[in-house]
Amino acid sequence: MPDFFYLDKDEGSYLCHVITTLYLKEYDHHYLIYDMDEKFKDSIFVSIYQPGEEIKELLDVKGEELDKVMEILESEEWL
Repeated sequence: MPDFFYLDKDEGSYLCHVITTLYLKEYDHHYLIYDMDEKFKDSIFVSIYQPGEEIKELLDVKGEELDKVMEILESEEWL
């Protein structure tokens, strides 16, 4: 997993820094926890991704699945 990647959106390309990754067997998903360049400097993002050499697609995490990921990140279980 690289330390950073670029996320292309309609508004432009954003430099993203990988904070950590997480896998939850319960949902069988890998999660990428990251922050973006200065425009979003006070925000942390969580997306579903497929592990590999390059990050090709990020999917939204919603509802109770997002709640579970946030619960784990706020605890010390993932350290």
